[in-house]
Amino acid sequence: MGAVGLNGATSEAKDATERTRLSSLGWKKWAPVQAGAFAAHLASLGPILWENKGRYAAQHGVMSATWIKTAVTVAGAGATLYAAVLGKKVDELS
Repeated sequence: MGAVGLNGATSEAKDATERTRLSSLGWKKWAPVQAGAFAAHLASLGPILWENKGRYAAQHGVMSATWIKTAVTVAGAGATLYAAVLGKKVDELS
């Protein structure tokens, strides 16, 4: 949505300052939705682990795959946070 849709749409603005302002405004509106999605995803880890504890213990490789997927999700959240910090700096410069 953002990289293609929002940034693509703001490229139609005639002024670079306006383009940056509109893009930053759109990303600010999207941030709570994205943060909520990450939070819900990570919050589901505990209940899912609890509900499937027998399968994790019995099936070879399931637990390690679960931790790998969790690490990828946390890395994605970290990259998103870093992008937000950089976006805020760009917004402040414009």
